[in-house]
Amino acid sequence: MAEHGSDFSGIEYRFTDTDNVFYGHAPSVQQLWETAIDDPVEGAGGPVEYKHIEFILIPNVYSYRAYKNAPLTERPLNVQAFLEALEKVGSFPIAQDENGVVIHGYKT
Repeated sequence: MAEHGSDFSGIEYRFTDTDNVFYGHAPSVQQLWETAIDDPVEGAGGPVEYKHIEFILIPNVYSYRAYKNAPLTERPLNVQAFLEALEKVGSFPIAQDENGVVIHGYKT
């Protein structure tokens, strides 16, 4: 995942202890700890234990504006490369559809 880093923007993080949705980049190898991700997104307040991650959504296409009122830019993400890197870290329940990939963490 480290080689993808900021190339993977627009990732949606949902945590079990809040209804807020956070957006960020793919974590680097240095951010992947044995039991947590170190500061995965701005606003998370530091490391987040894996057990507090409900799911992570990686869209097939990331849409953004380069500046305020700029035209919408769409950038396809190489989700398959991300999944291959993820496999090297561990085994995770994954669901894939036409919109992207959902990596489930804690399920209630």
